[in-house]
Amino acid sequence: MIQFHDKQKEALSYLAIDNDCRQLLYGGSAGSGKSFLGCDWQIKRRLKYPGTRGLIGRAELKKLRLSTLATFFELCTKYNLIAGKHFTYNGQDHVINWYNGSQIILMDLADMPSD
Repeated sequence: MIQFHDKQKEALSYLAIDNDCRQLLYGGSAGSGKSFLGCDWQIKRRLKYPGTRGLIGRAELKKLRLSTLATFFELCTKYNLIAGKHFTYNGQDHVINWYNGSQIILMDLADMPSD
């Protein structure tokens, strides 16, 4: 069973129930559950709504791949979601493709001013 902290439960209730919620800010120090909450929400949304796209972003794609993606795979294991059956991860394009046509795009969000 997946255990959520009280703040995560509160955030999930806003996301899942409150139709007036247009933006949710969730922060904290390392280990406060930001990645866990975000990955959980993306997994649930992609499974609930076939053919949709979501995004998981971080300032640096390398850090996203090394930490947030590990959290994503941990959650998939807890939900009994199997790589190759329920989803595939394309490491070259940084996209997670779901069996129902949904996708999660992994993106570098760093501000990169151009010339």
